[in-house]
Order: sequence, then structure tokens, then C-alpha cells
Amino acid sequence: MQAVLVLESGEKFFGRSFGAESNAAGELVFYSAMAGYQEVLCDPAHQNKLVIMTYPIIGSYGINELDGMDFQATALIVKEYMDDPSNFRSEGTLSDLLKEKGIVGISGIDTRALVKRLRGGDRIRAAVLATDEKIDYEDVGFVLECTPLDFGVLGVTGMYPETYRPDGETKYRIALYDFGTKKSVINAFTKAGAEVTVFPPRSDVSYIADMNFDALIIAGAGGELDENIKKYTERVKTLLDMGLPTLGIDMGHLMTASALGGKIIKMQKPHRSASCTVRDMEIGRVYPTQQSHIFAVSPDALPEGARVSFICQNDGTVEGLCYPDKNIKTVQFYPDEYPKEYGTGYVYSEFLDALKG
Repeated sequence: MQAVLVLESGEKFFGRSFGAESNAAGELVFYSAMAGYQEVLCDPAHQNKLVIMTYPIIGSYGINELDGMDFQATALIVKEYMDDPSNFRSEGTLSDLLKEKGIVGISGIDTRALVKRLRGGDRIRAAVLATDEKIDYEDVGFVLECTPLDFGVLGVTGMYPETYRPDGETKYRIALYDFGTKKSVINAFTKAGAEVTVFPPRSDVSYIADMNFDALIIAGAGGELDENIKKYTERVKTLLDMGLPTLGIDMGHLMTASALGGKIIKMQKPHRSASCTVRDMEIGRVYPTQQSHIFAVSPDALPEGARVSFICQNDGTVEGLCYPDKNIKTVQFYPDEYPKEYGTGYVYSEFLDALKG
């Protein structure tokens, strides 16, 4: 079936559809990774986004239920789609899974031209339409005018608190204030013996303070707009005033800095990659990290008492802060599972080690 990608400027990119025979509208974003398209579609940072994969061939290894099924994106845009996967883990084709989830895909697109536009820092609304019928582009333009760039955090969080327990003995009780965090964060702590209670943004923060947790995590990737950061700043400040050891991850990095008086700025070039390199300023080691954001903490207006702990190796963006007087650390990337010699999993382990004292 024919499909077309329409930008809010009126530009049109014609291709072929795969996945669901439907339409989608939202912000156009890209992700530069050779693999992991299923995880990318499930990333809360891509809620209601039209995701462009920069790697030219997508679908070659099929899909697997363990790679994530809770899709957040509404469209997938690729140069070439492969419908004949070859992988011993494959449980089906990406197109069939997209059909099941109601997500439209479009192939045959000049993804390079689109990404060059987005790398300049533009935020572009777009629509994907899969149809062989005549399209009224004036109607499409009206829809795009009414389409928000962001749908806020509530669409990627739960309605009520939910507790995740470790398989063995509970060593720590941790509160996680959730802005659309990944399950990998929760799993990292439950594997280490922590009981993690996840609270949605609308939670009564005074209730959290009364539950005598050992530590606080502020994490998530959804709703990355100034309005959303400002909306919850006072709640985050109240939580930080509890004085608990605190770890901020991704949006938690921005929310914590904002609550403590830092300035949040829109980046000239977004970070949307599975291998964005950051430097640990203390040990001088460089690590690849997974990121998807367009806002950052201004290096010229850091919160009082904050010290830069990580920077982006490519452009100097502040990627981590520590607040020694407050027992708070934050990073604007998702730590992996690898030890300090190979990866950033020590962000989790060192945080937990500090709780033992």
C-alpha cells in the first residue's frame, strides 16, 4: 500500500506502508542505532512520536516479546524495511507486530534528508498516512496545526503507586517518582535487593514522605517540555527537602536541577542515540550511553552547590550533576548493566553502596 509522510511545512515524502493501515500525527524524531528498533518504539521518550531510524535496513532480525511490547511511538519511518527476518530469537515480523499494536510504518523514505533537518534542532510536526485513496492535504495541514509537540507525562505513567519486590531479602526500600521511567531502572534495583515503590507524578508527595523510605529516585523520559518541567518542580522540591539519598535519571536530572534553582535550556542539537559518549569528570573515563532528549541543564546557571560529574564528549552538554551537601546525584542518561571498567552500571551500584553506611 502507498504511504506518505507529510511535514507541517507541506513537504511530502512518498513511500510504501508496512504495519497497521492507519494514520498518525505527532512530532518527528530520529534515533541513531543499528539495532533495538523494538526497544526504541517502547521508549517513553517516544510517546506519540513519529520515529525515524537512521540505520538503513530495519526488520532484519524480527521481533521478540522479551525486547518490549508496551509501544509508545505511533509511527516508524525507515529507509528500507525487511519482511524476511533471520534470527534464532525471532518470533515474527516487525510488520505483524506493528499491525497488532496499531502502529503505521513507512519505508522508502530519504531518512538522511529528514535527519539532517532534525539535527539542526528543529522540532517538526508530521503525519504518516497509509492509503491508496486520494488525500486532502489541507485537512492534513489543519490536523498538524492542532497536534501538540508533547502530550505530557501522564500518558506514560501509572494511575496508582505500584511496588516491585526483590526475589530474596529486602535490603532497601526506595521510592521512585516516575516521569515515564524504563523498567530496566526498576529491574536494576530489585536485582540488588531493593523494594521499589513507583509513584506517578500526580501522587501526594506528603504521603511519600510519611512512608520512611531509605532513598529516592526521580526518573523518566516522558513529557520533556518546559511546561511539564515547571508543572512538577514544586513537588520535586518537596521530595528533595526530605533529605533522602537521591538519584535523578534522565528527566529526573532536569527536574532536580530545576527544583534546586538551575536553568533548563533547549539544546541546539538533540541527543537521540544509543551511543552518545559521556565523560566521567572524576575518573576521566568515557562511556557510550543511551539518550533521547532535547533539553539540558545550562552550564552557565547550575544550581547552587552543584558540581558537574558527567559531560557529553561531543558537545560539552552537562550530562550529570552531584550535590555533595545534599547527597544527591543525577545523570541525563540511562545507566547500563556493565561494571565500571566497561559501562555505567556503577551509577546504580555506587548509589546503593552509599546506603549501606
